[in-house]
Amino acid sequence: MSGYAIDTNVLIVGSILSPGATDAPVEVQRQVHEWLKAFVASQETVLLLDAHEAITGEYRRHLTEQHYGLQAYIEKCSRNQVQFYAIDFDGDGKAQLPAPLDSVVHDRDDRKFVAVALKNGRGARIVNAVDSDWFDWTPALAAEGLVIEQVAEAWCRAKYEARTRR
Repeated sequence: MSGYAIDTNVLIVGSILSPGATDAPVEVQRQVHEWLKAFVASQETVLLLDAHEAITGEYRRHLTEQHYGLQAYIEKCSRNQVQFYAIDFDGDGKAQLPAPLDSVVHDRDDRKFVAVALKNGRGARIVNAVDSDWFDWTPALAAEGLVIEQVAEAWCRAKYEARTRR
């Protein structure tokens, strides 16, 4: 089975929230929603989580039972299509990463997704919808055997290019 560490933004955007709840246009929200539906329906994919529930806690802080993203998480759990990994945390409760990734992944909240993907091993996927930071980190993560799956690649890349041109 393929392991997927899913950034919370995928679950938020894939929930197709009301206009203005995200900066992603409706067509991007639909695209992410369709990806999320296919992920949930797949018998060949597992959701990667940490044993300390930092990822689960973030999901629950940002989503309610009415959001499709949280329903997707619950569905994967109910079918036992999850893998839990023990990861290390620093004194601030942020996941620790080995060098050189510790100096590359600057968004400390996203480190937990990288940490569980590393534990899952080469070929593990980290899924992103709208955070352009993942483009910055892709080369270093790829060197460690991780795959960054950009669900809304074109829209997110345009956002990344606009940010890096400044």
